[in-house]
Amino acid sequence: MEVGDNYHGLKLLAYCGGGAFGEVFYCEDLSHKKMAVKILSKQKIGVHWKRELKGITNYRKLTVGNPHLLQIYQVEEDEDYFFYTMEAADSLSETRYKADTLAARLDNGALPDKDIFSVISGIFKGIATIHSAGFAHRDIKPDNILFVRGIPKLADLGLLSSLSMTMSTLAGTFEFIPPEIRLSDNFNNYDNVSRQKCDLYAFGKVIYCIITGMDPLNFPSLPKNLSTSLPVKYFLRLSWALCSPDPAKRLDNAIDVGNAIKRIENKLLYGEHWTDKFFYALQKSQQNDQSIVTELLHIKPRTWALFASITSDIILSTALPREFREILLSGSYSIFIALFFLFNWLCFYIVIDIMIKLVRVFCRSRN
Repeated sequence: MEVGDNYHGLKLLAYCGGGAFGEVFYCEDLSHKKMAVKILSKQKIGVHWKRELKGITNYRKLTVGNPHLLQIYQVEEDEDYFFYTMEAADSLSETRYKADTLAARLDNGALPDKDIFSVISGIFKGIATIHSAGFAHRDIKPDNILFVRGIPKLADLGLLSSLSMTMSTLAGTFEFIPPEIRLSDNFNNYDNVSRQKCDLYAFGKVIYCIITGMDPLNFPSLPKNLSTSLPVKYFLRLSWALCSPDPAKRLDNAIDVGNAIKRIENKLLYGEHWTDKFFYALQKSQQNDQSIVTELLHIKPRTWALFASITSDIILSTALPREFREILLSGSYSIFIALFFLFNWLCFYIVIDIMIKLVRVFCRSRN
C-alpha cells in the first residue's frame, strides 16, 4: 500500500509508520472522516494471525466509550490482510499530517512542569483500564503514546505480537523491557501477569523520559539542568520504584501504582505538611464559598491525631509541677514518655477517624 491508494473505501492520505507485521496510514473514509488505519499482513504474522485478529476484536469492545483508550472503529479482513481503523492522533503541523506523539514532543526535551502530572496520569489511566480487563499492552514507549484532542492514549497494541517473535524483532523497544527478561532464553514464555508487570516497568521508563528528556538507555542518570519542581521530584521517585534493578523491590501492580499517583496528586494539591493542608483548606473554602469543615475533611485522621496529641501533651506538661517535669525530662523515663505519646496519638486517631466518618455521612445526607 502507498499514499494515495484506496483501500477498502479508505483513501490513504499519509504514511505514519510501520513495524514487523504491518503499516499505519492516516486516511479518510467516503464521508471524509479522518482516522488512522493499521494494515497487517497475515503472511508476515504467520500461523497465529487468527489469534491476533481475535485479540484486537476483543480489545475493540474494551475501547468503546472509554476516554483513556484509543477508539477502534472497525475490524475487517480480506484474503491477505486484516486491518482496523481507529482514532487518529492530533497533527503537529497545519500543512501536512505529522502525528502528535509523546516521542515527537520529547524531541524538544523534557515536558514542561505544568504538563507532567496530566500526561503521566493520563497514560496510567489507559494502562490501568487495560490491566483491569485482563489484557497487557506489551509495547509501551513514547512512540506508542498518541495525543488525541490533547489527551494521551496508548496505541500500537502489543496484543499484535506474534508468538514466534524473537528479541531481534524488538529493536527500538529493548530498553523498555526489564533486564531479567532481556536475558531470558524464552522471552514469550510468560503469563499475562508477568506481561502486565513488564508494562509497568516500561511505564517507569516512559516517566523517566518525560521528566528528563533523555533516552531510556541513560536511566537512572539525570541531566545537570534538571528542574527541581515538586512534580519532577515525586515522579522521579515513582520511576525509580517502577524500574528498580531488583524485581522484588519494584512497584509492579496497577493498584499500588494508582495509589502512588493519587498520593502525588494530593501532595501537589495540598502540600507535603499538615500546615500546608490546613492553609490550603482555608484558601479553598474562601474561593469556593464552601464550609471550611468540608475542605478540612481532606486532611487525614492520622495528621489530625498527631496535631491533637502534641497539643494535649504540651498542655499537660505545663500543668504538671516543675519538680515532676524535671524528673520526667531527666532521661530515666524517656521510654515511658514515648509510649505515653504513642498511646495518646492512637486514642486521638481512633476518635478523630470516627468523627470524620460521621461528619462525611452527615455532609452527604445534607447534600
